[in-house]
Amino acid sequence: MINPNDPEQNPDAFSEEVAPVQAPPFRTDQMTPPSTERRLSKEESESRQKNTERGAATGEPQRRDRRMSTGSDRSFEQSPKSWERKGSNDGGPGYGSSTPGRSRLRPRGDETPERGAAVPKFGDWDETNPSSADGYTHIFNKVREEKQSGAGKVPMISTDPPFYNGHRQDNRQQLLLLRQLGEELKIVFVPLWKDIHRGFGGLETLLKLSPDRLDRILSAVRSPVHPPTALRFFSFGSDRCGFRFTLRSYLFLVDSLLSSGAIDAAQLLLVRLVDGRIPIVGRPPRSEIVRSLGAAAGGTVDLLVRVCCTHFEADGPWLALEAFRASAAAPSWETCGLLMGALVKTGGHLLAVEVFERMRERGVSADARGYGAGVDALGKCGKIEEAMRVFSEMERSGVRASVVAFNGLLDGLCKNGRLDEALGLKEKMIGDGTEPSVVTYGILINGLIKSGRFVEAYQMFEEMSERGISPNEVVYNMLIDGRCKNGSFEEAVKIMDEMGSKGLKPNRVTYNTLLMGFCREKRMEEAECLLEEMLSKGVMINVWALNSVMVWLCSKLRLDSAVRLFHKAMLRDVRLSDAVLTSLVGRLCRGGRHLDATGIWSKMLDKGFSVNTMTANALINGLCKSGNMDEAVRVLKDMIRRGVTLDVITYNTLISGCCRDGKVEQGFRLRDDMVKKGLKPDIFTYNSLIKGLCGLGKIEEAVGLWNECKTAGFMPDIFMYGTIIDGFCKAKRFGEARRCFEELVSQGLKPNEVVYNTLIGGYSDDGNTDEAIRLRDEMRSKGVQRTIVTYSSIAHGLCSVGQVHEARIFLDEMREDGLEMNVVCYTILIDGYCKLGQMETAKNLFQEMRDRGIAPNTITYTVMINGYCKAGDLNLAVELLEEMKERNIVPDAVTFNALTAGFCKAGKMEEAFKIGEQMYQRGVAMDEVTYTTLVDGMSCSGPSKEANSVS
Repeated sequence: MINPNDPEQNPDAFSEEVAPVQAPPFRTDQMTPPSTERRLSKEESESRQKNTERGAATGEPQRRDRRMSTGSDRSFEQSPKSWERKGSNDGGPGYGSSTPGRSRLRPRGDETPERGAAVPKFGDWDETNPSSADGYTHIFNKVREEKQSGAGKVPMISTDPPFYNGHRQDNRQQLLLLRQLGEELKIVFVPLWKDIHRGFGGLETLLKLSPDRLDRILSAVRSPVHPPTALRFFSFGSDRCGFRFTLRSYLFLVDSLLSSGAIDAAQLLLVRLVDGRIPIVGRPPRSEIVRSLGAAAGGTVDLLVRVCCTHFEADGPWLALEAFRASAAAPSWETCGLLMGALVKTGGHLLAVEVFERMRERGVSADARGYGAGVDALGKCGKIEEAMRVFSEMERSGVRASVVAFNGLLDGLCKNGRLDEALGLKEKMIGDGTEPSVVTYGILINGLIKSGRFVEAYQMFEEMSERGISPNEVVYNMLIDGRCKNGSFEEAVKIMDEMGSKGLKPNRVTYNTLLMGFCREKRMEEAECLLEEMLSKGVMINVWALNSVMVWLCSKLRLDSAVRLFHKAMLRDVRLSDAVLTSLVGRLCRGGRHLDATGIWSKMLDKGFSVNTMTANALINGLCKSGNMDEAVRVLKDMIRRGVTLDVITYNTLISGCCRDGKVEQGFRLRDDMVKKGLKPDIFTYNSLIKGLCGLGKIEEAVGLWNECKTAGFMPDIFMYGTIIDGFCKAKRFGEARRCFEELVSQGLKPNEVVYNTLIGGYSDDGNTDEAIRLRDEMRSKGVQRTIVTYSSIAHGLCSVGQVHEARIFLDEMREDGLEMNVVCYTILIDGYCKLGQMETAKNLFQEMRDRGIAPNTITYTVMINGYCKAGDLNLAVELLEEMKERNIVPDAVTFNALTAGFCKAGKMEEAFKIGEQMYQRGVAMDEVTYTTLVDGMSCSGPSKEANSVS
């Protein structure tokens, strides 16, 4: 007859997966067995010695010490103190019982050391006395030792070494742990030996059990198990031995705890199972764990639903619903009410209705709480007719409606606009003896306010107070919202003050309701004050209201306040809209506050907020227009480094700024960079570069780029034609300018005033005033608007050839086109008369322009001063310089050079040098003309030594 527990006779029983805990071969020279264990027989000692020598001779590697860790945060053994079992001497449950008189097992006569020790049958000990099996721990250790050394001829599977408290354990400590593990198994299963024996033929320790085999053993258990001991066993195996149990095994433990009334321990175990802090074989997802637990019989689903709803805020209601759906058993209506309420709070109204209907399908009669939760869910999801039907059914069944049921039905009626029915239901509620709550009145007040029935809403508020029901913050906020909607802001502020007097602190809803009311009614000054108060108190701000205030501040150019609010919002991680940021940055740039604009952009990125490309373009455009090209390029590089999305507009803005600043080469480098980034240059890109080349007089390169633009498939627009025509005119290549003009007409483009004025200006500067006047007449015949630039350009050409009188007559014709002379026109005429030496006429024009309210500028004063200096009237020239100072008109180097030349020409070198000192005092740098004038003056006056020192 085969002994099923003998590894020699039944090796298949020991060939499955080896449990995680393994110990090194037993060595007698490293430990002294406890007094409670029997001494080894001579045969056993010799066998052990032979096994040891055999391992050394064959060169088999010594197995590493295993380590075990304890104190894991995944431990679920936190049962009440009443469960703490003390050691006993009566054979009762306990760790490592020291009861005397243990069974001294002897080797069987048919066994030899070479064949190994056999695991005894369960029948060899007294099933009613667990302590009688204490000695068998050593047998299991010996079997395991022989398997490791090869005596049992059973292949071993190497596992990772266990650790205990992070320190390597010697063989003695490991054997003590293994012995304790054996005691744990024995204590749990001693009352069940017969049942287990019938199913599997013997006890198997964790050392030889796979998780699945242990699972099958537990599933065969039919006798009651001591829950505290089972809990300790699971904790020991999981935390100290690293054994991973299956989810089915943990279901066995949960059921054992619940059957014994250990609700707290079962709840804690469920929490840790669901949140994943207990390792489970296969590492199933949370949803699978919940479904498996929910499908378990008994009261598991009831407790599980409560655990999910109360311990897991984020997805707890959905997990609880999974458990409810998987369960064949119906939880209590109290538990279902909790689940339905949690689903309603998270917006799962229809799912709450599903729970209610499934409970009814299972034939469970609803109580007051169940009906209340069902009506509430139906009302909130808009199924008002179904809610009323269930409400009527509740009344017919003799169940008294709770305030929750009434409130759910009232909420549904109000949301459907059936306010009169809601008011009638409130009266029925009072008549039935159900006292309305603050929620009841809040629902009614909110419904009345949203329907515009403000008077009835305030009457309902008064009724609420008369019944002794204290309003909460929600009710006060509804009233404030109502006052704001009908424009009674003073009353709204009074209500907020009343909240404080009643001991209620206005919350963020209160403040934002009032703030949004101010913004909707365009009462922006009050909105700004309230916003400042909210920021100072740390109240969360409604972003829409903040954006509204910021837009208003920007429109009023109150940029200091806007920047201050921006930084306060950033401190609270509140992000303004892209449109508001773009407007703020743009207005700051236009106001010359580029540092503030750059600071806002940097602050946004430093806080981790994305920056809209339009906002970035507004910043770069502002920097370029202000001539701050170096900063614009720096910002561009920073944008690229931070990964800000750039577009063609970004690059075109920078290219235009570089070309306007004369840095055409840098503009071309930017164009190459945009091409590398996959951005295709457009017509604006070419226009900016062509304009830059024309400005530098590089007309040939401009023409080459013009042809490249056409080759790239772009049809030049009117602006590009105007640019190339201007370049030809400045290069005095009027024939090509005229051909371009005719080409644009042939392309179906209509020349505008800019193109005409460009040609007129070119011909006028060249002295060809007849062609310029002909073009002016052509503009009139073709209906093109003449501008002051048109007339002033021709007048300047006439004055350049000495036809000042004709220029004045020509400028008088502007009035026919509805144009009036400006400072440019007067300055052109004054300059013409000064060049003719007609200073009196020039002086009269100078006075005429001031009489007409046209203020002379620096150029006008400079023209007059130069005229007086050339006429030798230096005193009048000096008087005009002082007048400029009085009128806060800043003279430039040309102004000072005109005076310096006048004094040098008159031989008054001392006065000339004083003018140079004034230039220094006013921060005007002396240029080459200044030095040349002084040197020439010194040379003409005789003292060449001084002249050489100046030069």
